[in-house]
Amino acid sequence: YVQDQTITWNGSSTPLLEQLNPRQTGTVKFQFQVSEQIAEGDNVVVKVKPRIKSNQNSTFISGADLEIKISSAVNLESNVEHVSGSLPPKVGTSSSFQVQLSLTNGTNDYQDGLLVGYIPVGVNLDNNSIIAAEKNLVKFDSSTGKLTWQVGTLKARSGSTVPARILKFIVTTTPSSSQVNKPIILFKSTTFTGTESFTSKKANLTIDAIATDSLLDGSQAGRVVN
Repeated sequence: YVQDQTITWNGSSTPLLEQLNPRQTGTVKFQFQVSEQIAEGDNVVVKVKPRIKSNQNSTFISGADLEIKISSAVNLESNVEHVSGSLPPKVGTSSSFQVQLSLTNGTNDYQDGLLVGYIPVGVNLDNNSIIAAEKNLVKFDSSTGKLTWQVGTLKARSGSTVPARILKFIVTTTPSSSQVNKPIILFKSTTFTGTESFTSKKANLTIDAIATDSLLDGSQAGRVVN
């Protein structure tokens, strides 16, 4: 039974409560949803104050208060734009594309942020194209195609009251005949990890491979032609 901010259980709703024997233990469970207005606050904590009484003890006995820390979401999005060369991509002809990765979050900081992804064989990174604001935080291993972005601290409200963290870079590829009628994968196996500073919750995000069929021009524009 719920009234205002109080949930009440008794023997009819929870048979365990019909009779409690000495040293007996049990559990009641409930779910709640935090309103959007409250969730937008800083370091939100929901407090639960349990108490119990019976026919033999009509005065409430209080239990230990519970404090539930509310975590904030972190989001990873991507897009791709055609920069130069053939579009649709053409067999034997070089084409360049800009890949963009955006990180946003809610009301709490994330620490130790790390993004890792891979540039496939046949796609080449232009190191000079890495956005200046993040360039010193990016490492690329050309032998494996592994790109690492040491995001570090992702500030609270990135993407709203403070700018989103954005990584941009340009890749170039010359498709082969085996890729006709297929999109070209430009960046893949992308993951972001980090730890929320308030709740210590671990974030582990992944996104689909970024390919030329993600172009705003439409999926057909990103498929290789002869």
